[in-house]
Amino acid sequence: MTRRTIRVRLTALYSGLFLATSTILLVVVNLLLRGMLQHRVSVIENGSPPPYPLPSLAQSERGIDNREPVALDTLVRQTAGEVPSDGVTMTLNSDPATVSGDPVLLSRLAANLLHNAVRYNRPGGTVHVTVSAAGAFAVRNTGPEVPEDRIGELFEPFRRLPAARTRSTDGAGLGLSIVAAITRAHDASVTARPNPGGGLEVTVCFPSCG
Repeated sequence: MTRRTIRVRLTALYSGLFLATSTILLVVVNLLLRGMLQHRVSVIENGSPPPYPLPSLAQSERGIDNREPVALDTLVRQTAGEVPSDGVTMTLNSDPATVSGDPVLLSRLAANLLHNAVRYNRPGGTVHVTVSAAGAFAVRNTGPEVPEDRIGELFEPFRRLPAARTRSTDGAGLGLSIVAAITRAHDASVTARPNPGGGLEVTVCFPSCG
């Protein structure tokens, strides 16, 4: 058996294992998001994020039953103060804004957006965060160029930019998919667009912003 034959067979084997593993993980995440695993878990993507009930994300299809007024500007400011900068400069401009929702899930939404903006950035880059009085929460960063036709994929589980486009290989590619689920649970919308010269701007618009 030649080295080329061995290499081809190993490549095929690894590809098969990767596809099988990805399929299993997708099934598990789907079960979690639909609330079929009734226990509390933590998504360990960014160190030690606070625990939250993933089954609540199943409400993305029917909304959240118990809501309360949440000071979005305060929540985002507190979350931003807890995110490691890793050499990235973060600025925050916010107006007082109150939205209706689950404060634990909204904290996770903010944390995932901010961690992603720092992780997928360039050394010495920036993250600019805004919260409008109308209830729009936007995060814009410098960083790798993002093809516009692939932006939708970033909100799918386990989808990431190629390693060559990021400064980190950490993370499981769940950050923005969780953001999308929490957004739907709050009857809000999330959009993303590439920035000229690199980076991404992600905006969550709550019902109050129209």
